[in-house]
Amino acid sequence: ENPVSGTRLSYDNTTNILTVAGKSSHGSTPEKGANALEGALAFLGAVNADCRRAYDFLFADSAGLKTLRDETGVLTMSPDVAVFTGGVLKVTTDVRFPATLPLSAVTDKLDNSGAAYEIVHYQAPLYNDPNGKLLTTLMGVYNAATGKNEKPIAIGGGTYARALQCGCAFGPEMQGEETTIHQANEYVTFDALRFMSKVYYEAIKAI
Repeated sequence: ENPVSGTRLSYDNTTNILTVAGKSSHGSTPEKGANALEGALAFLGAVNADCRRAYDFLFADSAGLKTLRDETGVLTMSPDVAVFTGGVLKVTTDVRFPATLPLSAVTDKLDNSGAAYEIVHYQAPLYNDPNGKLLTTLMGVYNAATGKNEKPIAIGGGTYARALQCGCAFGPEMQGEETTIHQANEYVTFDALRFMSKVYYEAIKAI
């Protein structure tokens, strides 16, 4: 029986190989995909206490990491690569935490969990004042072009905005469009490209 929705499990009795397939998603929105490792650990956790503990930590949030939140959102975890060797399970996990919180908010919870961990790569969050000149100018241009009254949103993605001291990602995905970022057959329509060109032109003039 498959314990995780969206994943597909198969077991070969001859080779004793368990195969789990899932669906990829952006690291900042793991809830939009189906994590194959989650399916494997949930399945194996029914018969193995160590696998159950790994599942509880990585997916059931036994350390309470996902309780960290602020105005920019909630912490996300995407366990992506697992290696089991010498009786030790090592999992590389993509963690994106709320932009106004310090790294210590995350490491304190990890320290209290008792799990061994190593920070392989770290980028400080980028935060812009939603009422500042940059964002109000860009939102003014966008709303004028669409006839809407949208507000800026915070995302967990590491965008090109990091190349600037004061920058933010502006488009190109429109609300309501199919999201195919980082997936097979990622695409953008010609209509969207034409619309984006007009909006970007007006944004550059306004800035």
